[in-house]
Amino acid sequence: MSVLSAFSSSVMAMMSQAHALNTIGNNIANMTTGGFKRSETNFSTLISKTRFQQSDQGGIKPKDFNRIDRQGILVNGTSDLDVAINGAGFFILNTALDGSGETLYTRDGTFDMRTGATSTVAGIPLSDGTATTLSIQEGYLIDKNGYFVQGWTSDPVTGAFSTTGTTSALRIDQFAFTNAGIATTAASLGLNLPAADTIGNVYVRNIDIFDSNGAQHSVPLHFTKNPTLGEWGISITSAVAQIDTVTLIGTVDANDTYSVTVDGTTVTYPVTGGEANPAAIRDALVTALNADTIVGAKVTAAAGAAAGEITLTSRTPGTGFVSSATSVNLGANADNFASSTTTISNVIGPATATITPTAAFSYTASSTTAEVIFGVATGTIRIQVPGGTNPITGAFTPLAVGDSFTVSGTTGKDGTYTVAGISADGSTITVDSATPLPGVDETDTNGSAYIGTVTQPLVFNGKGQLTSPATGYTMALTWSAVAPATAGTATFTLDVSDFTQFQGQFLSFSYSKNGNSAADIKSLKFNSLGELVANFTDSTFRSIYKLPLAVFSNANKLERRNGNTFAVTSESGSERVVAAGSNGFAMFIPGAVEKSNVDVADEFTRMIKTQNAYNSAATVFKTVDEMTMTARDLKR
Repeated sequence: MSVLSAFSSSVMAMMSQAHALNTIGNNIANMTTGGFKRSETNFSTLISKTRFQQSDQGGIKPKDFNRIDRQGILVNGTSDLDVAINGAGFFILNTALDGSGETLYTRDGTFDMRTGATSTVAGIPLSDGTATTLSIQEGYLIDKNGYFVQGWTSDPVTGAFSTTGTTSALRIDQFAFTNAGIATTAASLGLNLPAADTIGNVYVRNIDIFDSNGAQHSVPLHFTKNPTLGEWGISITSAVAQIDTVTLIGTVDANDTYSVTVDGTTVTYPVTGGEANPAAIRDALVTALNADTIVGAKVTAAAGAAAGEITLTSRTPGTGFVSSATSVNLGANADNFASSTTTISNVIGPATATITPTAAFSYTASSTTAEVIFGVATGTIRIQVPGGTNPITGAFTPLAVGDSFTVSGTTGKDGTYTVAGISADGSTITVDSATPLPGVDETDTNGSAYIGTVTQPLVFNGKGQLTSPATGYTMALTWSAVAPATAGTATFTLDVSDFTQFQGQFLSFSYSKNGNSAADIKSLKFNSLGELVANFTDSTFRSIYKLPLAVFSNANKLERRNGNTFAVTSESGSERVVAAGSNGFAMFIPGAVEKSNVDVADEFTRMIKTQNAYNSAATVFKTVDEMTMTARDLKR
């Protein structure tokens, strides 16, 4: 080797060691960077052609190696959206919301939310019982670069994830699922019916289901011991809300007062004189009723169809209430009064029905054989059944508008009624009815509507095993509209394969269903499978998204990009999208983040070695330079 070639080898050594020092410096600079993957510089020997056993030139060449597949340390995160990968794989990102941008990959699970397009959310209930539409900005899950995290969305009915489906951006704002109520289509109940029970005994098990509006209902199932050995009857009821209607009429005068009473609590509105008509008073009373802490907790007041009409709906289905309305006339006109009509919302048939097929019924005061007789002693009215005898004779008790009375003793027609009007001569009284039409099951004052008995009974063999039905029951339910929601329905199959008939007590040990309510998101958190679990305002928890893992045959050959992201290269191979935990793939660590895989002690060791190598190469260079100068001076 010539003296001149010593220059090149030492220069190449210094350049290579300087490159290695730059790699070490970059590693140390990113020692706390989330998901950073270190590189290391190794060297290969360079030898030129050899002639006469002499080589004109030699040296080294630096070669960088990425250690992308090495796990970094895991530390506790600071957000519920933080998640780390424990094992091989990468999070999938896209630079565009619609997925049309560049696909990148990262190990940094420090996620956040980024606002996107503006959209509207309909049906947001207000305190007065009405609904409104809000304009909101959608929010999506992003990484620290603002790129959109990609994932799978759960099936809206089953809640399952298709791990072979297309990934997309994940919307996580409060209203992402507000309009996504799903009706129950399948339910499964497990219980034991006592084998030695007395014939006619009834047990009740309430099951919760969701209707087509996403509203949750409690449906009582009644189990009755039949006379046939090993056989039980099953029937269904459903609790619905009671609705009372109050109508304000008359001429509005200053100093008049209108009052509505619910279960003994009275809300009063004094007329100022600026109200144009009863509708203005109605609106003011609706606001006052909903604002009252006692009344507002029991009922929801809303404007009815008529000008002065107020509808009062019980907040708890199946819970009744007593309401009335009055007015005090202090103005010039003395024709003001309030009328109250009681109706019941029914799950089948009309919400408002009459006692006969006609719109109303009446009686004549002078007739002792009339269809309707009012009793003096009992204060009740009895409907004359065809072919029967008149049970009450004598004088009649006078009634006034707004009075209530009870019908008893007639199947399908019992109930409480309110006088809606009286003829000018007092001979005819018109009433509104709370009882369904003949042929429709009766609804009581608490709003519990009896639907009927299931035609196919539960049949058990001598071993207590269910033999019929083979699969279950298909049940169809309909609920009347309660403002602001429209009428809801639910058709679902009840799986009864876990029913038994053994000695002992009536015992229910399991119940499950699909479907969900239309609710807002309260909070979000990942689980170990990468599922994003949402806590909703209806106190339910649902897995709404699932993060996939992108794995590569040669992850170390991925291309580094800004923001600690990676891109596919021909040497890395294409991505393979898998689900966490399947076939031995990595798991997720919720609430943790992955830091860099840089070992500071190792980097300092490498730095000392690199520094010594650089200094030695520099010494060689200096020595060769001095030798060259000595050779130069020889010719003098």
